Amino acid sequence: MSTLAQQVQLAIEKHALLPAGATVLVGVSGGADSVALLHILAELAGQGQRSLAVAHLNHGIRAEAAEDREFVEALCGELDVPFRAAEVDVPALSTARGISLEMAARDARYAFFASTAAELGAAAVATAHTQDDQAETVLLKLCRGAGGSGLRGVARCTTIQGLRVIRPLLDVSRSAIEDFLRENGHTWREDATNNDTRIKRNFVRHEVIPLLEQGLNPRVKEALSRAAGIIAEDETALDQLTEQALAEAQNEEGALQTDSLSNLAPAVRRRALQAWLIRMGVAVADLSFETVERLSVMAESSS
Repeated sequence: MSTLAQQVQLAIEKHALLPAGATVLVGVSGGADSVALLHILAELAGQGQRSLAVAHLNHGIRAEAAEDREFVEALCGELDVPFRAAEVDVPALSTARGISLEMAARDARYAFFASTAAELGAAAVATAHTQDDQAETVLLKLCRGAGGSGLRGVARCTTIQGLRVIRPLLDVSRSAIEDFLRENGHTWREDATNNDTRIKRNFVRHEVIPLLEQGLNPRVKEALSRAAGIIAEDETALDQLTEQALAEAQNEEGALQTDSLSNLAPAVRRRALQAWLIRMGVAVADLSFETVERLSVMAESSS
């Protein structure tokens, strides 16, 4: 077993990402990260008595997308892994919904993953988010003024559109992935848009992080990823405190009692108010920090 496969196996076991015998759907774009994920999971499949299938989505954005599909389908043939593919006009979806291209692509991708997993009886979909993705996400969210919920970064395991989503490569650097592929003679597809620094994530990847590595910390990606993990644990503890606070602050009709809220620490009070408003039907997008903070101050002053 390769060293990288051993590392991924340890992560799967440590974080209980997959039960033995499960069918795993692997999201494969054809890029280095997802191709490495497929090779590694194929290497591990027999030992965990798991079966694999691959899902590939053409987002209708790049002219080379048809070649990407052909590459992934051929790879699945070599590995004897079932292959499912679909095409979605993401630009049209973005316009119709009034959302960013990135968000439209994400929604389309996970909808496809969920339907394919249901068809195949897969227990989860594995995506190829890496340590580099984690570092980039934390920096992007920090620059947008995110709080702890955002700074926890990419979750190692989560549920999206009713589907369990796991990220077995979250502790693996992109350079380690490319080393693994080259050492084993595996090829992958390059997406030219990944070099377009007009895209914010690419700007962080190619401009900001190298500057931080040079001037502050050569292992800054590892440090940011570790910070996200610590924040995620803190957020889990705060979530538990919030649930307890909400249970004590609500009356039988579900209304909040401000005297109970006023005695809470500000961080817990803000979270309790936000959680309560969402349960009352307020859209997350409408809940700015300023709105929640005003309500928090009002609750505190009511004591």
